[in-house]
Amino acid sequence: MKKELTFLILGMILVVIGALLKINHNEFGQYVLIVGLAIEAYILASMVIKSLKR
Repeated sequence: MKKELTFLILGMILVVIGALLKINHNEFGQYVLIVGLAIEAYILASMVIKSLKR
């Protein structure tokens, strides 16, 4: 559980950094944002699946 929360926080940080880069019209902002959102979606889906198995 601790590992999932760590990756979730990492995803949130990447989303914020990606949004700031997009605001500044940096070309890498889009990719950072996509990676952060993908990490969040994967971790949240795995947490939901684990909670449904219980």
